[in-house]
Amino acid sequence: MFKSIMYLPKLGVILALITGINLTACGDMDSPKRPLQTSVQSFKQVTTLKGKISYDIDLIKDTIESGTVKVSNQQQKILASTEVAAGKYQVEIPAATELPIILTFYPAAEAKNQEKMWAVIVYSSLTKYNITPMTTAIAQQAEKMGGYTAANIILAAESTTHTPDRNNTSSGFQGDPSKRYGGWH
Repeated sequence: MFKSIMYLPKLGVILALITGINLTACGDMDSPKRPLQTSVQSFKQVTTLKGKISYDIDLIKDTIESGTVKVSNQQQKILASTEVAAGKYQVEIPAATELPIILTFYPAAEAKNQEKMWAVIVYSSLTKYNITPMTTAIAQQAEKMGGYTAANIILAAESTTHTPDRNNTSSGFQGDPSKRYGGWH
């Protein structure tokens, strides 16, 4: 009887390994990958969109002082237009406007070394949209992926943004925590 008790831990390990292998092999390989499904949204009532325009992604410097923001649909029909003042815009979108829509910034004629930038709007629940080189890059990537859908915008944003090579946050801190941020609080 004592010998059979000694084999129980070994038997448990063997069963756990077999079960783990079976579960791993049965993963979700049978289920096909489906793209992210989203419904087409629209602005049901007149909606005011606003935001900043800057060539700086962080919106700290290089703010655009003047220019025009035009709102268009995918067929390039102009739905609304507004002037940029002090790096900001505010524009009213007509009721029943179906998304996606494109906010395009056109620099003023006297502006030197400024380029057109744009942002694509796919969600009716958000009303603040900044226009930067990053929003332009995301829109360009989404267009290459097949068009301005919510799924393509999400995938384009994930592939366009960059993560640092090193973790410089406090979660990566290794050392005496009493010396970090001025000691214990």
